[in-house]
Amino acid sequence: MPATSLTGLIHSLRSLWAVELLLVLHRDPGRRWGIDDLVVELRSSRSLVDGLLSRLHEIGLVERQADASYSYRSASPELDMLVGELVRLHAERPLAIAQEIHGGADQKLRAFSDAFKLKKD
Repeated sequence: MPATSLTGLIHSLRSLWAVELLLVLHRDPGRRWGIDDLVVELRSSRSLVDGLLSRLHEIGLVERQADASYSYRSASPELDMLVGELVRLHAERPLAIAQEIHGGADQKLRAFSDAFKLKKD
């Protein structure tokens, strides 16, 4: 499921934790991160970071090395460009990312609940 827009990328990340992890990895793309290093960097849990790394790998933003380390690696130049836009947006308007992530969930819930509304004749 390749993201084709910044909004699509944000929605595919699904959480602010994933955004933060992506920003850490993107900041130093040549670095190979061990999962324990990422847990410390994000002040998070191993299970959360492991799940986030799996998600980023699915999207095509993380490469797992043979030594079980991880590094930023975009599956395409277009995706890399979107990540660059995300980095800029995070620097300029970080709350916009949170609103997009949480607003997307609200819109799905609203669409689901609207399906059960009774219509007046």
